[in-house]
Amino acid sequence: MAKSIAWKLYKEVLEEIQIPEETKEKIEKQFKYDPLLQIISSQILTSEEEQAIKADLDYIQEKIAKWDKIRSEEQTLSFLLIYRTLETVFRKTLISLFPELEREEVNFIKLIDILKNNRLITEDASSLLHEIRFKRNVLFHEPGKSLDLGKDTMNKLLYVIKEIMDKAEEK
Repeated sequence: MAKSIAWKLYKEVLEEIQIPEETKEKIEKQFKYDPLLQIISSQILTSEEEQAIKADLDYIQEKIAKWDKIRSEEQTLSFLLIYRTLETVFRKTLISLFPELEREEVNFIKLIDILKNNRLITEDASSLLHEIRFKRNVLFHEPGKSLDLGKDTMNKLLYVIKEIMDKAEEK
């Protein structure tokens, strides 16, 4: 809503300085671009998956915005939601690119390897994903352990999701 109001005001300024309509449209596209919206409006996900991922991403972004002030349980839940989103987006993206993978049992390690081997993620992203996979396993298999996740890591994971979707759309 805030973005919409800001655009309305900005558009009035653009009209006052009388820039060409084509330029105005180009600025509007850039102004309204939201990479997370792109993720959930892709052709890769079903409508149910889109709704679930949008809800998860909204929750995650809300928690990231106040990361240092939220309880560790909320951080953990945000982490689990982003992990689930990563796995869903990775799996659906790879199946759309390589339909034969739908018949295989592909775990998170293999998803990362396939993404890296097909240059859909960088070496740095691959390392980050292996690190969070390890943290997720600790969380699930060692009761009582807590995670040390930072806001920066969570933002990097959101960026990895966006990057995958951008590259998948190019192929």
